[in-house]
Amino acid sequence: MPSSSRAAKTSSQRLFFALWPDPVVRARLAALLPGLAAQTGQAVAADNLHLTLAFLGNVSPAQRQCMEAWAGRLGPVALTLSLDRLGYWPGPRVAWLGPSRWPEALDALAQAFAEGMRDCGLRPDHRRYTPHLTLLRKARVLPEAPAELPISWQAQGFVLCESRAGEAGVSYRVLRRWE
Repeated sequence: MPSSSRAAKTSSQRLFFALWPDPVVRARLAALLPGLAAQTGQAVAADNLHLTLAFLGNVSPAQRQCMEAWAGRLGPVALTLSLDRLGYWPGPRVAWLGPSRWPEALDALAQAFAEGMRDCGLRPDHRRYTPHLTLLRKARVLPEAPAELPISWQAQGFVLCESRAGEAGVSYRVLRRWE
């Protein structure tokens, strides 16, 4: 591989924007994981729990800078979510938790990020936005909903995260916050 291609590959980052749970909500979500994983699948690490707003994929430093500037132009974000719906996607074998109803402001925020991605030379997801937190991977079936639902979440702001693959699996690192 030519050195310029190698340099381009190492300078790109795998990024996404997300709502990041506060410690109280994260603890409530983490408490659900052992019971759900015992029914089916592999629990996501509690530190990785988040609600994706926009998955950017592998981005160059210039694209990251463009998206950060775009995010900075968005107004303050404060959303109230009721995480009350357990779902399952058989294709990727993922069990997830999300709101059965959500404020229009969440759809507008996801749409704003999609517009920003287009402006920054990235390709947004074409599927309809479905807010969710992935709880289990390699899930065989939809687990039974725990009695602890719903979980109320007052989301304040959003974050830019990097996804890193390592020997212990994938980990997410918050790079910047907009609160």
